[in-house]
Amino acid sequence: MLKMKKIKIFKNMTIAKRVTLLYGSMFSITIIIISAILWSNASNISQSIVKNELDEAVSDIKQYISENDTLTDEGMEEALKNKSVFATVTDITDMVKKFEMPSFMVKDLDDNVQQTSNFPENDYIKNSSAVPKEPAKRNDDFKMIYIGDTEYMLLNDEYMDNGRNYRIDVFTENIDDRKYMTVLTIKLIAMDFFGILIAFLLARYISSVMLKPVNNIRTTAERISVEDLSQRISIDGPDDELKELSITFNSMIDRLESSFKSQIQFVSDASHELRTPISVIQGYASLMNRWGKTDPVVLQESIDSIISETEHMSELVKKLLFLARSDRKTVNVKKEHIILNDVVSDIVKDIEVMETGKEIVFERGEDVHIFADSDLIKQLVWIYAENAIKYTKDNGKITFRIYKDEKYGYFDIEDNGIGIDESDLKNIFDRFYRADKSRNKDIPGTGLGLSIAKWIIENNNGEIEVKSKIGEGSVFINKFPLDDMKEGGI
Repeated sequence: MLKMKKIKIFKNMTIAKRVTLLYGSMFSITIIIISAILWSNASNISQSIVKNELDEAVSDIKQYISENDTLTDEGMEEALKNKSVFATVTDITDMVKKFEMPSFMVKDLDDNVQQTSNFPENDYIKNSSAVPKEPAKRNDDFKMIYIGDTEYMLLNDEYMDNGRNYRIDVFTENIDDRKYMTVLTIKLIAMDFFGILIAFLLARYISSVMLKPVNNIRTTAERISVEDLSQRISIDGPDDELKELSITFNSMIDRLESSFKSQIQFVSDASHELRTPISVIQGYASLMNRWGKTDPVVLQESIDSIISETEHMSELVKKLLFLARSDRKTVNVKKEHIILNDVVSDIVKDIEVMETGKEIVFERGEDVHIFADSDLIKQLVWIYAENAIKYTKDNGKITFRIYKDEKYGYFDIEDNGIGIDESDLKNIFDRFYRADKSRNKDIPGTGLGLSIAKWIIENNNGEIEVKSKIGEGSVFINKFPLDDMKEGGI
């Protein structure tokens, strides 16, 4: 239960606090581990320091003996320089005194040096002014001895030079382990405390540097509103994950801005398209109210115009509702195995019975099997057909063409109408877009048909291509993947 509570508290922290805690903890643990290693090896380290000092002293004494014929106190002090050690040198060839230090000398009754040290385990000791507190402890070539209450470390060595054999004894006061460890422990605790404090301060700084781009993203996101979608995050800096996040965020805002502008344009265009028929209806209703009651001609004209505008509004609303459902992805696309030739043939038959004043040609070709929504394909063909009829002059020609290659089935609709300018081709599938509005103001339409056609094509795995020239006409080429199962005769 306690563990779960700790995990919950950690998860509820801000990212900056979590990063600070993690980095600070790692640094702190590292400091504590290093301190523990130093503390556990402190005694060995202190002993090693003392031993190295004794070894260096012995080496210096040997060098002095080899370079000088006589031994003097001043020479030995120079040899030992400033080392904090005691040293005695005994010529054990004939036990004749060659050098003595004033401290810790062992002499016989005739004041002759029998050995230069009063250490334990010395077979030559006859009288000693220093009695060991306990037996000496050996550590390889080193001995631990006590003189009074003081512990010393001793190093013995023998050295032969010019036929003379010398015994060298160097010793120094050993470090008090308990006192040394107490002082070291206090220092390590103090160092750990300040080290941990610095570690957390450093971790806080690192987290602030690392999370600076995130803070920039948050600040920019707070400034973004419906009234201002122009804000973007700076993408300066190294090519890391945070830069990728900034690029992704900017890309998202670009899409939102584009979508919002499209929505505003859509609402504006829809309002404009609806305002015109409503104004016409209001005008004719007012006309009927004034003169239509007594004038049959005015009455009939008003009724016909109101019916026409109502139909236009109804068609517009239907297309708007279709596009709204397509945007919400709620249009149910029911794909099935169909023959494209049959779907187009049905539409052509309906057009032929209409009084369009156009020549209708249908090039059926081989059967083209595709996997698509039959109702949507019919709607697609009707959109093209209505546009071709509207923009083709009387006695003009409209051709419906079906054909295929190895992978795709094609449906083309071609007319010899007024055509589309090349500069308008890239925009004709935009909602409410109508090419050269000044020329087409007398041609009815909502500017939504080709937007719906594009959606139908894309949602039935198709592609569309448009070719057109002003004054020569247009051709819309629709390509669908062949239904391999039906094409293969299965």
